[in-house]
Amino acid sequence: LTFFALLVFVLSFIRIYKNKRRFRKSEAFLKNVLSTTDNVVNYYEPIFNNNNNDIIDFKILYANDCNRDYFGLEPDEMIGDSVLNVFPFLSENGEFNKMKQSYLEQTKEISDRQIVVQDSNMWFESIVTPLADGILETARNTTAEEEAKEIQLAFKKRLESQNLRLLDNRAFLGNIFKSISHVVMHFKSIRNTKGEIVDFKILFVN
Repeated sequence: LTFFALLVFVLSFIRIYKNKRRFRKSEAFLKNVLSTTDNVVNYYEPIFNNNNNDIIDFKILYANDCNRDYFGLEPDEMIGDSVLNVFPFLSENGEFNKMKQSYLEQTKEISDRQIVVQDSNMWFESIVTPLADGILETARNTTAEEEAKEIQLAFKKRLESQNLRLLDNRAFLGNIFKSISHVVMHFKSIRNTKGEIVDFKILFVN
C-alpha cells in the first residue's frame, strides 16, 4: 500500500509538473503576443461599494507595454491600481459607464475617444469585452486615420471655397460682358499637322 501510494504520488507530481510547464509556456506565448501588438490591452476586475450592489471602480490586473508607448505609463506600476485613478478622463466622457454595462450585462461595448498626451491629440477606438471575472479592454490607436480625415475635410472645405469664388468671378465677368456695348469673343487656334494655324474655334461670345 505504501509503495502504491508513493507511485500514485509520483505520477500525480509528474502530471502536475507537466501541466505547470505547459501553462508557463502558454503564458509566455500569450505575453509575447500581447507585447508585439500595436494595441493597448488591459484587463480589469470590478470594485464594488460597501453594499456590494454597485461598481465604483475597476482594479487593473494586467496592462501591456503599449500603455508605456502611448501614455507614458509603466505597466508594472499600473497593476493593482484603479482604472479611475490611472485614467480619470473615463468618468468624464461616459466610457466608465460603458465598462460597467459590459460587465453587468455581459455585452461588448465599442467607443471612440480623444485624449491629450503631452500636448498632442490622440484618438483611440476602444473595445470592452467581458472575460472571466472582469473585462478586457483593447484600444486601437486611430490617430493617423483621424488626422487624415481632418486633412481631407480641410482640403474639401478649401476646394468648395475656391469653387464658390470661381463661380462668383464667372458671374461677375458675365455681368460685365452683358453690360458693355462692344462685341467680345474668345478664340482658340486650330492647327494642322505642320503646326500651322488653319482656323479658330469660338470659345466665348457675349
